[in-house]
Amino acid sequence: MTENFSLETFLQLPTDIRKHVYYHLDGSLMSIAPNGYDEIEFLTKAERKRRKKLLKYMFPVFKPYMELFKSDSEFIYKWLEMALWLRYDSIVLDCLRLNQLYEGTLLGSIDLITLDGHLQLGLFDKKKHFLQVWYSKKDYQKLIMDQYFAYDKYKADSDCDFIRFNLDILSETMSTTTLTNLLRKQYLSFISQLWFGEDEAKALKEEGVIMVQDGNDDYNDDTGSTSEDTDDNTLATNIKRRKLTTTPTIKKKTTLSPHIQMAVNNMKSMKNLQIVSCRGDRLFKHLINGHGLTNRNVKSIPSTIKKKIPKLELYQLSNISRKNVVDVTLWENLRSVTLNNIETIDMNMLIIPPSCASLTIKHVSECKWWDFKPSIDRICGNDIKTIDTSTRNSLPKLEIIDEKKMDPKLIYECQRVFWKNLPELKEIIFYNILKFNNKYPIIMPRTLYTNKRVRFNSCGEINNIILL
Repeated sequence: MTENFSLETFLQLPTDIRKHVYYHLDGSLMSIAPNGYDEIEFLTKAERKRRKKLLKYMFPVFKPYMELFKSDSEFIYKWLEMALWLRYDSIVLDCLRLNQLYEGTLLGSIDLITLDGHLQLGLFDKKKHFLQVWYSKKDYQKLIMDQYFAYDKYKADSDCDFIRFNLDILSETMSTTTLTNLLRKQYLSFISQLWFGEDEAKALKEEGVIMVQDGNDDYNDDTGSTSEDTDDNTLATNIKRRKLTTTPTIKKKTTLSPHIQMAVNNMKSMKNLQIVSCRGDRLFKHLINGHGLTNRNVKSIPSTIKKKIPKLELYQLSNISRKNVVDVTLWENLRSVTLNNIETIDMNMLIIPPSCASLTIKHVSECKWWDFKPSIDRICGNDIKTIDTSTRNSLPKLEIIDEKKMDPKLIYECQRVFWKNLPELKEIIFYNILKFNNKYPIIMPRTLYTNKRVRFNSCGEINNIILL
């Protein structure tokens, strides 16, 4: 802030202007960030004494959320000094109120956490994932909700659709504690977003330990070779050992972490649940994907819950290809699917329910569009006629079916190829796609492209698009 900055004048500006200012904060309310190392700083005796007290009395309260940054003591000290008063700062409160007004699109989701044994609503930094501000449910209602929704005391429970229970950002202990508190206070209906995530390497390692315990000990016994000099007892023992070792005793036991299984078991009580997010191949395979139904050893998300969720978000999958088909058709009433941070995507291997109206794909190295061209060639043969509408030497090459030279019935049949597979799809958004790797041109209905309901933002080159 500059010396000429007037807080009173700023807060009197129109809502849309303040919204644009806060939008550029990108969810970061603090002017500090962890560096990962300690800076050399010369302090007075009084300052050292004050920091020692903060570290002794205050840090243990926030330790579960700041443990990750304990190696950067300078950041911890600054955070403790700032966080204690920042939550009551006028600009921060105004920013949170606008975030409430715009349904969480300004700062993002508010997370349910446990702090010092009490349930709180916390806002985490999007990039560094450290806690910024927190409020009790009562304080959040009083300081933020009532400013715009004073006519409805229960607005927070009924219309606050960006309260999230994030199993990925909380430790296993804190996740269990928070969920236990939610159950005790009967606040599960307060959750509108549920995020599944875990330390995948740790989970796979634990599964590996189970495998060793199930049968590897038998393989360490040397059965040896039998001979005529071997007595009957030794022969019987060797035969028994051979039976043990030839029996497939190694069985991979797939189990979910207790805190994740606890959340799954209580999803029926989350009456306001609107969004389910999942990070990693392992949890996606056992909780989300319906292809092959391989998760029989796991108590997965009930089908009655899957049918009620309108939005699904998938993060950090290895790929979507012929070897890893993504089938979410069991989520029958999905309206929106988001795929984020995936190495490769073959959209032919993405099976979405007919109800899906919006598909968003972000941060992908390589993407392949649906192969509609062979089906259209079977309908039209060599009779397909197009008009090149692209400008000279520009990409993509844009072609539109020539309605004057083609039979209207054939055009209709070509359009049906797309809508038969994706009947309700009204929006496809691509963002930061490094490369489109297609054997055939990208084929889509003209209405989607001309109405800008198919958008390519910050994407690599696309060679050819044909509009039906």
